[in-house]
Amino acid sequence: MDSAPSALATTRLYRIACAVMAAIFVLSAAVQWNDPDPVRWVAFYGFAALTAFAALVRARLLPVLEVLLAVLAFGVGLAFVPALGDARIEAVTSIQMKSAEDEEVRELGGAAIVLGFATGLLIHRARETKGD
Repeated sequence: MDSAPSALATTRLYRIACAVMAAIFVLSAAVQWNDPDPVRWVAFYGFAALTAFAALVRARLLPVLEVLLAVLAFGVGLAFVPALGDARIEAVTSIQMKSAEDEEVRELGGAAIVLGFATGLLIHRARETKGD
């Protein structure tokens, strides 16, 4: 069985995923402007978008960006884990912000998405380097 078409399909899927995630992170940054602390979140999602774009174009700094993004997202996530103790189901089921604690739970979700993306990039790099 020839692996070239499979590798090509994987590369195409990877590039599409990077482009989609870059767009999602740009939108995530844009909607943070009405947040009580927008600069930190615009920077966070902006860095995620930059890393996704770097992955799309296979930038030379990508390995550094991937690791930095993973570490940053993990740290942000850890900072918001205590919010789960007071979490209300409405924090993730309602568009409206019904309490200040809802924001922290939602930010934890955003950090988890960014961490998942960064982890995916790192796994892809490891597989690509290994030759699978």
